[in-house]
Amino acid sequence: MLRALSILRRRVKLRLRFRMEINTKDLIPMANAMDSANTNGLQQKKSEDDDEEKPGSTYKGGYKHGKKEGQGLAKFEDGGEYKGAWKNDEKSGLGAYYYPNGDSYIGHWKGDVKHGEGTYTFKTCKSIFTGQWAEGKMVKGTWKLHDQSTIQI
Repeated sequence: MLRALSILRRRVKLRLRFRMEINTKDLIPMANAMDSANTNGLQQKKSEDDDEEKPGSTYKGGYKHGKKEGQGLAKFEDGGEYKGAWKNDEKSGLGAYYYPNGDSYIGHWKGDVKHGEGTYTFKTCKSIFTGQWAEGKMVKGTWKLHDQSTIQI
């Protein structure tokens, strides 16, 4: 994987145009860290009747035994938004997370982190990673760069 990242860094640096400035060595750690960065602002309601919400954070959707369950929409204080499946108060199953910086992840979740097949779109560098995730980290897949070239990881 380190060799693939090294190749990715070189190819992206060579192909970035239009004065786009990005340090490609930060892309994978950034994507892997995004799960935990936007979950602290969610108002945790204990039941459907609990109207006391933290300003800027909301959750609309199913509950079971006072925990988020089934389909729901969470909007976070920082502007992030998750729409999809919940299980036992955690993102689990198919869902989409839209980050405040314009990035997005659409795919599978388990235990509140990316897990399984999914696609992460980087708005800043206009690249897309599609592949397998395990416990919130990219495992293998295809990285499509802004110029439409691809790299296998």
